[in-house]
Amino acid sequence: MEPTVELPRLKADRRHDIDALRAFAMLLGIGLHAALAYSGKPWLVVDARHADFFYWFFSAVHGFRMQLFFLVSGYFTALMVSRRGLWAMLNNRAARILVPALLGLATIVQLNSKVGDWAMGWNMRHPGTALTGAVVRGENDRVGPLLDAGADIDEPEPRLKMRPLAWAVMTGNDEAVRLLLNRGADPNAAMPDGNTPLHTAAFTGRADLVKLLVAKGADSARTNSMGINALAATFADENITRLVYRFSMGKTEIDWARIQKGREDARAFLGARLVGDGFRSLFAKKEPPKEEKTPAPRAEPVPEWLSSYYRWMSADRFQVETLYGKVKLFDDATFGHLWFLWFLAWMVAGYALVHPLAARTGLWRLPFVVSLVVAVGASAAAQWCMGYQVLAGRREVIMGPDTSMGWLPRPHMVVYYGAFFWLGTRYFHRANHGLRLERLWWLMLPVALFGLFPAALATLTNHAVNLPLQVGFTWLMVFGLLGLFHARLNVESPSIRFFSDASYWLYLAHLPLVLALQALFCDWPMPASAKFLAVCLLATLPLLITYRLFVRDTWLGLLLNGRLGR
Repeated sequence: MEPTVELPRLKADRRHDIDALRAFAMLLGIGLHAALAYSGKPWLVVDARHADFFYWFFSAVHGFRMQLFFLVSGYFTALMVSRRGLWAMLNNRAARILVPALLGLATIVQLNSKVGDWAMGWNMRHPGTALTGAVVRGENDRVGPLLDAGADIDEPEPRLKMRPLAWAVMTGNDEAVRLLLNRGADPNAAMPDGNTPLHTAAFTGRADLVKLLVAKGADSARTNSMGINALAATFADENITRLVYRFSMGKTEIDWARIQKGREDARAFLGARLVGDGFRSLFAKKEPPKEEKTPAPRAEPVPEWLSSYYRWMSADRFQVETLYGKVKLFDDATFGHLWFLWFLAWMVAGYALVHPLAARTGLWRLPFVVSLVVAVGASAAAQWCMGYQVLAGRREVIMGPDTSMGWLPRPHMVVYYGAFFWLGTRYFHRANHGLRLERLWWLMLPVALFGLFPAALATLTNHAVNLPLQVGFTWLMVFGLLGLFHARLNVESPSIRFFSDASYWLYLAHLPLVLALQALFCDWPMPASAKFLAVCLLATLPLLITYRLFVRDTWLGLLLNGRLGR
């Protein structure tokens, strides 16, 4: 490794390294969304081919990228106040952040929704497994020959891990349901979330298929991972039903009246069945319970205050009626991937309120190490509140933070990203006194990537152990990258400046292209790595061209990047 060098004192005019770092964070977002299709984890499009590397890549990038972006945004916010004053900063941030967020909400987010629905539908019809594809597309004449040729009748497809029988039920393909059951399909084969074909039939209101599945041996008392049996599935409300149809089949319109009528019939049948089974069990010979050699793992208990907090955010008081239906102010994905702009607008407004008080009280003169301890503590406290699934009633931790895309940012997420934003403002105030911590970037990055990161991935089911590992990984990556970019890229470069300016446009506009390309490639016989590179290149190159020809020297370029050559 190279020896540590003393970093030069900084001028308050321009930091080329932080410009490059901001672009790096934005461009990583394109790679992150492209990698999701090949990670084997839930996403709008899940490819037939995947590799663990892309799950690791996503997890690592999600663990530090937006945190780094908010810290850099805090730095530039304080820099602008120092150079131009508070009101000039507010005007600039409104033009560069708030207006693009609202314009994007009316344009790019709506396009994302349309392309995403199409991509999910295409992915459903091209699942990468021939038998499921034939069932979903209604090509029932191919089902028998595929089974005769050796197709696995219970093989799950890669996106939702649903088996052919479950898809036949979901799509209402009665002929395929009967054919698969007659050929030996397991009526109790469950998805990873515990839902069986009977759950699906009851949820979709297909009463005839409910009766057929039970006649073929489906267990009407079986519950999924949330403790819901097929009877309880018939009580799902319209919003949840529409959500499931959309994210499983890409369907935005459903026949709610038919579903409700079918559920009533299924409810009557299943209720009578459960009552009858319960009555018969009173007279059945009871066998002594068998001891389990390996007890089933139990979900980590969630504090009641945390459950109450999430229920509070999901309450009806935070739901409003609009022309497009009901909107949950905290829970709905209103802003999509542009949520960070909406968050940033809130944080800039908060900074504007706090700044005069901080200037009068000398808050900006706090030692940087005190600010760092406060920021790390706040981020850790906020991260302790993450991962709670309201419907499941349990915590499901992933690598990296939760996402909040609604009109009202979730309070714990404001605290979390606010800690990085605030430390970014403190980083600016400290910058003229020389850098210290970042000089150890050569040590921080390897420790984070090769020590804390794998340890955090291995302990996701133990929140108490996992939390400090994730917090440590995030902060080491943030300061390590600050030091690396300062040591290597704090020089003026026209090419880096071009990509820095272009990165904002690229990130705002990339997702529809990425989703469309992922869907088109989903069943191509290519390695996952080749598809990933193709998606990244074919999404990025056209956007670079459009930026140079139609954005950079236009009103849109002025809105996003300000005057060039400044």
